Amino acid sequence: MVIAHGSYTGVYPDFEGGPRDARARLDLPAASSPLLFFGQIRPYKNVPALLEAFASVEDPDARLIVAGDSPDLSLMVALRQQAERDGRVTMTGRVADEDVQRVFAASVGAVLPFREVFNSGSLFLALSLGRPVLVPRTSVFAEIQQQVGIGWLTLFDPPLVPATLAGFTAHARMLTETGSHPDLSSYDWDVLGGQIVAFYRAMLAGGGGHRL
Repeated sequence: MVIAHGSYTGVYPDFEGGPRDARARLDLPAASSPLLFFGQIRPYKNVPALLEAFASVEDPDARLIVAGDSPDLSLMVALRQQAERDGRVTMTGRVADEDVQRVFAASVGAVLPFREVFNSGSLFLALSLGRPVLVPRTSVFAEIQQQVGIGWLTLFDPPLVPATLAGFTAHARMLTETGSHPDLSSYDWDVLGGQIVAFYRAMLAGGGGHRL
């Protein structure tokens, strides 16, 4: 039995301002269309490849926010050096809970260029906060795309290239400006909670209780 990752709807404190206010707090142009990487930075999340692809995006008004930190200090040093070569990149470090919604509000969409992944909390966080997501094509993400809608989850075939980022930015901005949200009813914790209870009851009924 597979139980899905739950949504983050209602988890983080609301941000009362709009995208322009959120961008102002990050010293980003009000009319820009920032992309966002959010989450703890680890090698498999492929952030250096994201920075490399973004550096070749020719639009001078393009922006990228990298929001997260890493226990690997050498990785963070290398990323900061890479980011410093492009003034369009903003690195925030770890984001406090009260600022999570603000960082997402500043963006038009999230980019998660993972190399290997079975699931992603950052993906569901972005969708919960009304931001479309760009991810590599995998069987897991393809299944999620069918449930949340092709407009909300864009799949790309690695490697990540500038044209993919530019195309996703335009799509994400148009979708975000509608103020709509994806259908995450399948990932509601009331639904998933019932599935978890049913799973444990099935285990107990089958004599598996001593192994839990």
